[in-house]
Amino acid sequence: MGENQGDHQSLKKPHFIIIPPPFQGHINPSVQLTLKLASRGFTVTFVNTEFSHDQIRKSRKHISNGEDDDDDIFAGSLCRGAYTCFPAHVDDLVGQLMDSDSPPTCLVADSFSTWGSAIAWKHGLVNVSFWTQPAIVFMLYYHLDLLKKNGHYGSKVLRKDTIDYIPGVAAIEPRDLTSFLQETDTSTVMHRLIEKAFKDAKNADLIIMNTAEELEPGPISALKEKHPTYAIGPIFPSHFTNRAVEMNLWSESDCTRWLDTKPPGSVLYASFGSFAHSNKEDIETIANGLLLSGVSFIWVLRPDIVSSKVKDFLPNGFQENVGNKGDQTTNRKLVVDDWKIGIDLCKGKLVSSDEVAERIKFVMSEETSNEFRKNVIKLRKKLENALGRNGTSQMNFDKFVEDVKDRTERRNKKF
Repeated sequence: MGENQGDHQSLKKPHFIIIPPPFQGHINPSVQLTLKLASRGFTVTFVNTEFSHDQIRKSRKHISNGEDDDDDIFAGSLCRGAYTCFPAHVDDLVGQLMDSDSPPTCLVADSFSTWGSAIAWKHGLVNVSFWTQPAIVFMLYYHLDLLKKNGHYGSKVLRKDTIDYIPGVAAIEPRDLTSFLQETDTSTVMHRLIEKAFKDAKNADLIIMNTAEELEPGPISALKEKHPTYAIGPIFPSHFTNRAVEMNLWSESDCTRWLDTKPPGSVLYASFGSFAHSNKEDIETIANGLLLSGVSFIWVLRPDIVSSKVKDFLPNGFQENVGNKGDQTTNRKLVVDDWKIGIDLCKGKLVSSDEVAERIKFVMSEETSNEFRKNVIKLRKKLENALGRNGTSQMNFDKFVEDVKDRTERRNKKF
């Protein structure tokens, strides 16, 4: 009787194991998902790589990357390790956890992982693919076969005409594809990883996305027709916003006192994300443009933003005066064309410091910034509604949890 009751309780409260890749933009939502599930009373094992563990110093469990830690996370041995050695380490850890008193019932793997379906199947776990970027980007990768068939990917000479055949995605120009999809050499480690990862994602039991249906109804609706999909984002549990868990891979500085001295809406925030790399000249151009604009700004700059690993790339006197692009090209389309909350920095491939300064002044001008703020308020309202008690994201999260419970129960009966 005691065993049956315990089994029943474990079915009601699945044990999730969540394993993000060692990239900042993927770790943050994975941590938030962990906290959200834990707040529901579920057992959650959050697993870090040694790279992330050494940076954050907060993880309980960690496994090897498969390669050295002192590396360019974008294209170096760490990326190769994620493709080759990492799956074996994951399999070993999951095997150990399966022998514990509270074995996992559900594996949540980032959609860029290549091993989720194989390991979940081997250990009898519900296989969840977690997507942390816009849904439109997922659909582009999901339909690599269509892009390749039509000559927009995987060809020495790529077509330049409009792409209007991806389900759920409005007509999109090739220049708005992610940077990986625009490259003619698709033999790189990163390209092989992407192709294998999305073959694996198609085998997932469930797909969850850190976005809201109100933001991207087309791609999400189209994906639902092919796969059980839940848009549950943006995942920001209000009672965890006090930063009880550290997540940043790089050291932080507190600028709140400085911000308090500035008028509302007067500070520009600049950031390149966790993937994008640049060269010394481009960084200098942007830095000089920021200075020329005359506006107050906060610039979040990763130590490894320059691929050459040159550390002294800022212009002389910059610090004294102020104290590969991944999915950014596709994000630009959403921000500028669809949501209308931003502008293009430049139309050509090269940008000058003067143009950077001019575009910043344009955005920060009262008339322009007011228009953007109106659109931002509209988007914010949509997200607030989605995250409300009867909002789409909240209901989708509830449905996702129930789906995991049902699948866990069916698997237990099967095994």
